[in-house]
Amino acid sequence: VRQLEEHEQSCIPNSLHIPLNSVRELIGSLDTTKTYVLYCDTGQRSACAAYLMNAYGYDAYILGNGLQSLNEMIV
Repeated sequence: VRQLEEHEQSCIPNSLHIPLNSVRELIGSLDTTKTYVLYCDTGQRSACAAYLMNAYGYDAYILGNGLQSLNEMIV
C-alpha cells in the first residue's frame, strides 16, 4: 500500500502494488480466495488497508512494523 516511488525504491519481489489511496477502487478486482499480507514502511497505512479489506470479506494481514521489520530480519 506504498506510493509508487516507495515501491520502486524497495519492495518484496513479485509483490502486487496497490497504493493505499487506490484500495477502495481496486478491491473488487482482487481474488477473495487468496490471503493478503499488506505492507508499507511502518505498518500504519497497511493497517488501514487491512481493516478495509477485512471489512469487505478478504483475508488480509499486515507485516508488523512494515518493510522496516523485514529489512531488519534480512540484515
